[in-house]
Amino acid sequence: MNSPARYPRMTVKGISINYLRFSNAYMTIWWGMAFPGFGQWFQGRYFYGLILIVWEFFINLQSNINVAICYTLAGRFDDARQAIDQRWFLCYIAVYIFAVWDCYHVGIDLNRRVMLAEREEQQQKSFSLSSLSIELLALRDSRLSVAWSLLVPGAGHFWLHRKLIAVFFMVIWILTIVQSRVPQGVLYTMVGDFTGATRVLKPEWLLFVPSLYLFACYDAYVSTERMNELYVRELNDYLARRWRAVPGRVAFRGGEEGL
Repeated sequence: MNSPARYPRMTVKGISINYLRFSNAYMTIWWGMAFPGFGQWFQGRYFYGLILIVWEFFINLQSNINVAICYTLAGRFDDARQAIDQRWFLCYIAVYIFAVWDCYHVGIDLNRRVMLAEREEQQQKSFSLSSLSIELLALRDSRLSVAWSLLVPGAGHFWLHRKLIAVFFMVIWILTIVQSRVPQGVLYTMVGDFTGATRVLKPEWLLFVPSLYLFACYDAYVSTERMNELYVRELNDYLARRWRAVPGRVAFRGGEEGL
């Protein structure tokens, strides 16, 4: 009887798929700095990441940080200083630093677990059938994952059967573009009314859009590549076990030979 793996490489059950992944420390820190919580999502720690993302939205809006950034980019430094609510800003800085530090600290620990998991001889589950969903590993084109994410952030993750993270992305994305008035701004821009587009957009929400959009695309690409790798690994392990179990055959270096 096979004992359960100490560090499973992947879990395929319920309504989603999650996996243990090796993450570049600098890339994790970058996403943690771009948007608190994204570094944790990049590591597969979705509950902790969601808490930090909600915190980022709440504190950022209360402290008017995005508004101050817009004023700063426009060279209106006095308006930027006046826009900042210092009471909320000090709270924001503390959590922001912790989120980045947590990405780096936990990322190093998870990378060690990935190396240990790769050395284990474990049978990986690649298919799950339940009354709610069918989850499966398969070879997928990372370019399609990025293309769907470019169309609608979260769609690429749905295609990868990572439904929970896909729902989170879509909810946050819809909330952000509706509150920032991006659709109205696009319509004004299409008819050449750039002044109207500038007037209708809300900068406190608009600056969330680039980070959300780019991270959804990048995470979809990385997830596709890693899940393809895990699929090939699981298939190779299965065929190796099945081939060794065929009666009348003995493995030798370079191939198989009948008795």
